[in-house]
Amino acid sequence: SLYAGLVERIHPKDVAADEPVTDYASAKTADTAKYASYFKHMLNAGIHLAPAQFEAMFLSAAHTQEDLDATIKAVQEYFA
Repeated sequence: SLYAGLVERIHPKDVAADEPVTDYASAKTADTAKYASYFKHMLNAGIHLAPAQFEAMFLSAAHTQEDLDATIKAVQEYFA
């Protein structure tokens, strides 16, 4: 699954914040430059994410296994 593939390869602190974001105060500590780097890499790989780490992302029935595999591959490349 996409979730399992991403959980194995990425930790939220690697692209968002050093501590879990649970409220507005903790969200303000997020490293937006770190997420911007990740966002640009994913966009260049053809993966369209929310432009800010504060937004929700959704998977739909329109996403194919090929889409999921490409997303996991792009994440692997970024964190390699």
